[in-house]
Amino acid sequence: GRIGIAFERHRFFQQRVQEENTTLDKLLELKGTSLEMFTVDYTYWDEMVRCIREKDLAWADENIAEALGTYQAQVAWVYRSDRSLVYSARDEEEKSLAGFDLPDDALAQLKSEGRFWHFFVQSPAGPIEIRAATVHPSSDPDRKTPPRGYFVVGRLWDQAYVTELAHLTGARMQLGPKAADVASRVSG
Repeated sequence: GRIGIAFERHRFFQQRVQEENTTLDKLLELKGTSLEMFTVDYTYWDEMVRCIREKDLAWADENIAEALGTYQAQVAWVYRSDRSLVYSARDEEEKSLAGFDLPDDALAQLKSEGRFWHFFVQSPAGPIEIRAATVHPSSDPDRKTPPRGYFVVGRLWDQAYVTELAHLTGARMQLGPKAADVASRVSG
């Protein structure tokens, strides 16, 4: 009777929530691919190693700042292996990120045993999805040599981006005070 109907509705609801979560996870993975590729493409490259060693800002402007839009990123940082800043770039149209630097606790996540990282940080403009990777010579695509530095890129999760995600999923989404924490849990 009624217990069976209630159980079936509950099971249907749980199944629907699981399907929507799976769809959202796949969309977030797909949308994050461009940031991930930015870090992969730029971090086993002799020119990037040279840029770090020689602090070649002209090369960085030409190759990193100019590539932000291509990879749908708004910020990028290049660090030496001691985590001292070599270079940073921001999408000039994104005025809300002017003066924003990667927080020290975010840099601390770049541990020596890892080679790739994915996490979120809070900025004055909202949560920023971060992808980071160690930098190695072109002859080391497997990243077995000691890192020559770190390349970190980010995408702002502003209201326009969240609205786009909501449109693509058909879900209702909004940014809130703990959006970076929620986004971090969602990306797992």
